[in-house]
Amino acid sequence: MRAKPKNRAKIEQQRREFGEWLRSHRERLGINQAEAGRRAGMSRTQWTRLENGESGTRRENIPEIAKAIKADLHETYRRAGFVPPSEEVYLPACIEHFSELPEQVQKILAIQIEALWKEYKKGSAAGIVTA
Repeated sequence: MRAKPKNRAKIEQQRREFGEWLRSHRERLGINQAEAGRRAGMSRTQWTRLENGESGTRRENIPEIAKAIKADLHETYRRAGFVPPSEEVYLPACIEHFSELPEQVQKILAIQIEALWKEYKKGSAAGIVTA
């Protein structure tokens, strides 16, 4: 399923910004794209596409990308458009995909989540055990 035009523009902008951020870090280290790609476990072409905002990356690639450019891991997750992993809060994988849903579906889910939260706070949500 293709992203809606509004979401597509947002994704493209985020990719461009991530690419610019990668390039600035790589240049600060004084390495070329081939070396950055090698350090991240990808080809020069893949790295170049990331820097040019032509491609995104998968979440599982982020640690190696951060290591390749000696960047903060959590910052790299954020710049790439992912929620950084946290030991304090568990977020199910479906939360990461929320922004990919059509806007109307996001609104419906937000209403449902808010209703569940209110019930939880009252201690009366069916099937929800409070500590």
